[in-house]
Amino acid sequence: MAVYQVALMYGAAVGVLALGFRITHETSGYMNLGHSVNLGIGMAIGFLTIQQLDLNPIFGVLPAFIFTGAFNAIIYLLFYHRMEIKGYSEALISLFGLVSVFLSKNILAVLEYVMRLNLVSEYWCGTVIERSFSIPHFHYRVPKMWNLWGGFIEITLIFIVIIAVSRWLYKGTWGSFIRAQTENPDLLEISGINTLQLKTLIWFIAGGLGGLSGQISPYVIKGEMGRDVGLYFIPMIIG
Repeated sequence: MAVYQVALMYGAAVGVLALGFRITHETSGYMNLGHSVNLGIGMAIGFLTIQQLDLNPIFGVLPAFIFTGAFNAIIYLLFYHRMEIKGYSEALISLFGLVSVFLSKNILAVLEYVMRLNLVSEYWCGTVIERSFSIPHFHYRVPKMWNLWGGFIEITLIFIVIIAVSRWLYKGTWGSFIRAQTENPDLLEISGINTLQLKTLIWFIAGGLGGLSGQISPYVIKGEMGRDVGLYFIPMIIG
């Protein structure tokens, strides 16, 4: 890929990831610092669907969005929602997300190593020499789809998704729900809106966007799901 393509793809990956980070922040009132983990999970699913099954990247988007969204929603219900009920401070809840990043990076690194050992693929190439052991590392092929018109169609579609989702969430009825959830959740409950279901759905959408970002990122840095989750942490917050 040319340098301009990499730059545009990186901007798209960070933009999609930051959008999910933003909507959970505005809905829940605290920063989910563990949001970048969704990128690593999306990267793993992308490898299985696009690289292993040789699917067009478009067909890898839906599995990544659904699986990663479900994962993020479950994490919210199991951990974050319980901390909200117990009245934990916003700083403490955000700190939990930061700890989850370091834990998840190690889990993803183990998953990556298992995939290396068990998945026969032409996309493993090169070796890393560590203590006399030769370990294959990830090499991502550039999907055929990216070659169409220099990748401009695909990159344009990604930015359209970012703009469309942003307008849907912030300019329409959903935007008023999000603002109401942050400013006065009791009033929202009185109006007949189940705030738990609303927040769970928002976390599902945010996780799905993180998974979509994970689909894009391998073609930017050609990296590894365990190690490179941390590379998007600061750009996500800045974005």
